Amino acid sequence: MTISTCICGRIGDSEPVTIIQKFNRNIFVNFVHNGDTFAVTDSQTYINYTIAESFRNVITIRGSLTDGTQLSVSGTLTGPKQIEKLVGVNGYDIELPLTENLLIFSYTDRPGIVATYGGLLGDAGVNIASLQIARDVKRGTALSVIAVDNPVQDELVASLGEAIGAEGIHAISIDV
Repeated sequence: MTISTCICGRIGDSEPVTIIQKFNRNIFVNFVHNGDTFAVTDSQTYINYTIAESFRNVITIRGSLTDGTQLSVSGTLTGPKQIEKLVGVNGYDIELPLTENLLIFSYTDRPGIVATYGGLLGDAGVNIASLQIARDVKRGTALSVIAVDNPVQDELVASLGEAIGAEGIHAISIDV
């Protein structure tokens, strides 16, 4: 696996290496392999203090798996309280506060998907704290990122994926 990190914009008083380590440990590792261990074969960091299109600062971590799969996650700090937010996953633009428990899945965009996964999560007693949906084009591939109050069990993750025909689904628990 290869990992590259790009820091764009002004970081403020935060130390870039600390932010990179936090995102590498908490977000990317869990997103890519859902907690499994893996070996990093190459790692690069790029710092660009002048370019950040939508936010004052953005950190993007990209990974290339040995099978050629490309993955990415972007985060930022916003506002006077420097709230941590996810602002991108695999090229999809989102904006969601970073929380301890997330569900991230991709699927073919069509009516009824939110009702389907909302119903299954509700039936299982899982509360949705917030969610963001992004898509490439109408009826193309969509990405849902859902913050939930508690970790989601593997059986429920599998049921959600099957019910909506998910192309990929990950339950992530991180220490924020």
